[in-house]
Amino acid sequence: MALRMFTLAALGAVLSVSAAQAGGSGCATCYQKVVHPPVYGTQHEKVMIRAPRTVSHVVPAKYETVAETVMVQPASKVWQVSHDAHGREIGCWVKVPARYETRHRQVLVQPETVVPVAIPAVYGHVARPVLLKPAHASWQPVSRPAYKPAYEQAHAPAYYPRHHRAPLVSKY
Repeated sequence: MALRMFTLAALGAVLSVSAAQAGGSGCATCYQKVVHPPVYGTQHEKVMIRAPRTVSHVVPAKYETVAETVMVQPASKVWQVSHDAHGREIGCWVKVPARYETRHRQVLVQPETVVPVAIPAVYGHVARPVLLKPAHASWQPVSRPAYKPAYEQAHAPAYYPRHHRAPLVSKY
């Protein structure tokens, strides 16, 4: 039991000495924690803005007007009766030639076609931030302690300017 109390007393003395040395003026080498912010850089990338595609263009059909001579009535023979100079009736076969007319019509010269047109992809460049080095903390040696109690920190006295004003005088 006595040994146990002696061990606790010795441990308490070591802890109090360590705490005094860490924050007080009795430490041989003191360190302060320095937090380094993250380091960012810019990465440029080529990105696709619009995908490649194929568009179909329709080329309309071409027509021309053609003039054709067509037979409207074929050649024929007709029995024709006429009177001669003495008043007699005379009948004979008369040949009637074929009758032709010129007709106009539209003829397809070239049919409608569909032409595929390839439109290439559209690319652009974007800049985006990238983390080069994450934030980290390290301990660096200092010549004086990093911690000062509040009563040891020197503050500049507060400055309150004095304004000189003319006294207010009432007219009434």
